[in-house]
Amino acid sequence: MKLFNFTQKKQSTDKTPNQIIKNLIDYLPAVYNNHRQLKNSNDFLQQNELGLALDSLIELTEETGHYFSDKYWLDLTDAADKMEMNKERDFCRQQIRKTEKDLKFKVSFGSTVEKIDDTHFQHYTSEKIKDKWANERREKDNVDQIMNNDGLHFKSYGRNGFFYFVDKGRLAEIEYELEVNGLIIWFNSTDNWGVPDKLPLTTNEKMTIKTEIEKWAERTKNAIDFD
Repeated sequence: MKLFNFTQKKQSTDKTPNQIIKNLIDYLPAVYNNHRQLKNSNDFLQQNELGLALDSLIELTEETGHYFSDKYWLDLTDAADKMEMNKERDFCRQQIRKTEKDLKFKVSFGSTVEKIDDTHFQHYTSEKIKDKWANERREKDNVDQIMNNDGLHFKSYGRNGFFYFVDKGRLAEIEYELEVNGLIIWFNSTDNWGVPDKLPLTTNEKMTIKTEIEKWAERTKNAIDFD
């Protein structure tokens, strides 16, 4: 009962249903980009069919079976309430309690969770959140200064970190993790320059970066392994 009262008090915002639905779509992980219900919601939003757009976002959760954040459901509750969609409003409220019961942990906004079994979960994160994290990391690592010096730069956070490779104003970012036998370099999944954003790395450019990491490992006596 306390949770019901909490959501009831916290659900209202100054945003219109159109703004609420658009914001929720903007913060959905890319894994849903080709899902028909997300496409439907976008189409209905463009046509100002807000009730149908909201219904499609609810259907997205049911068809995938994934768990969405409290804020996702609170915002949908708010939009439904403003459009006097009482059945949908009550359904959205109930999903917060269902998620808490099924997962036993909170899902952050901009993320969703697929439950594989009682101990294994697949987490999905929106590009907006990833970009926010990347910008915070770059600021912490003083990337603006690094960009003035071509070559390989190493930043450690303890058990993980990044290699930054700078070449004529371009920046590639390669994540690593510290394992028992050395550093695991997450190299194969690095297909684009971080700056300029999403510019593809050529095969020769990737080989150059790999060679520079190998030289760094030899120079610093670090054991490395590429994924």
